[in-house]
Amino acid sequence: MSRSDVMTNLMDTGAASGANGSRGGWVWVARLCGWLLGGMFLYAGISKLLDPAALAQQVRNYQLAPWWAIHPTAIVLPWIEIVAGLLLILGIWAIEATMVLTGLLGLFLIAIGWAMHQGLDIECGCFAGHAKVGWLKIAENVAMLAVAGVGIVARRRTQQQRPLADASDW
Repeated sequence: MSRSDVMTNLMDTGAASGANGSRGGWVWVARLCGWLLGGMFLYAGISKLLDPAALAQQVRNYQLAPWWAIHPTAIVLPWIEIVAGLLLILGIWAIEATMVLTGLLGLFLIAIGWAMHQGLDIECGCFAGHAKVGWLKIAENVAMLAVAGVGIVARRRTQQQRPLADASDW
């Protein structure tokens, strides 16, 4: 091995440790965002699962779904939230689970906006509480979207900074 090869190896090692150091920060940002968002949806899904009749009534109150879709929505929605939340907490298919939850948050924002536009004085059905639809619920959903966005960016950063295997790694 020549002297220039040794210097190149040292420089590559230093660059890799610097990348890994910053990657470690992004890994923790991604994990924390996943735990936060996953935990919130796990809690929301379980609270909805415990009272499907109340959830069906809350879905009906939005006046968006046809009558035949109200009960299936009340049965399926909590399970989507629970499964996606668990996947996110465990770090399994994290980007996909985040995208599912992001889609749900978008639908929830549309539904809340619709209810506000129609002047409906209804409960949002978000968690076990009895919170009404309004600007606070929109702010909560936007905040959760921000957490999801940061989590996706952090996961993408960790994937981009992961060193690629080449023949010398074997």
